[in-house]
Amino acid sequence: MRREHGSVSAELAVTLPAVLVVLGVALGAVTLAGDQAWLTSAAGWAARAIAIGGDSEESLRVAVDARPGISTRVVFEGAEVCVTLTRNASAPLEWIHASAVGHACARRVL
Repeated sequence: MRREHGSVSAELAVTLPAVLVVLGVALGAVTLAGDQAWLTSAAGWAARAIAIGGDSEESLRVAVDARPGISTRVVFEGAEVCVTLTRNASAPLEWIHASAVGHACARRVL
C-alpha cells in the first residue's frame, strides 16, 4: 500500500488538463448557443424594422446594439426582406471556426 502513495497525485496531474479542456469546450458551446438565440431574435427585429420602411443601416445598428464582431447581411427578395447576423465563436471554439448565425425574414409593407 505504501508504494501507491503518489499515484493519486499522478492521476490528478494527468486528468486535470483534460477535464479543464472539456469544461472549457462545454462553456464555449453554451455561450455559442446563447449567441445563436440572441442573434436570431435581433435578426427578426431588424427584418421587421426594415420591412415597415426603416433605414437598413440604422435598423441593423440598433439591432446589434454596437456589439463587436457581428457581421450583417440584408437581402431584398421580392416582397420579403431577410436579415442574417453572424458572430464567430470565442475561445476555445474559435480554433474549429464555429460561429453563431441568426436569420430571419419579414414581408415588406408596400
